[in-house]
Amino acid sequence: MQYTIEKVSHPSQLDMLNFVKEHEKFSLFLLGNLESYGATLTNAPFSGNYKLIRSFGEIVAVFSLTRKGSLQIAATVLEPIFQTVLEACQEEAVFLTGVVGNWNFCGPFW
Repeated sequence: MQYTIEKVSHPSQLDMLNFVKEHEKFSLFLLGNLESYGATLTNAPFSGNYKLIRSFGEIVAVFSLTRKGSLQIAATVLEPIFQTVLEACQEEAVFLTGVVGNWNFCGPFW
């Protein structure tokens, strides 16, 4: 499969919200931080750049690395995107200190 990563923009925000709400069980921190801080990294400790991963046009993951270093993620696939998410986090000027999401996805980070 082919995966692309993109920063959440105004046009993609509704699709991102729909995906996150469908996976609400593992995405409450994503939803709360989005509502409180928006989709872009600021000086706020729990703000972050929201990103999504698509496969053939469909969203398969949404994630954000907060300024405090917490990776928050909701994903429907695991192995194919793990490296993509890790590389995207390494591009941020933030050190990864924790992971919040479905254990099946988050476990390999440890």
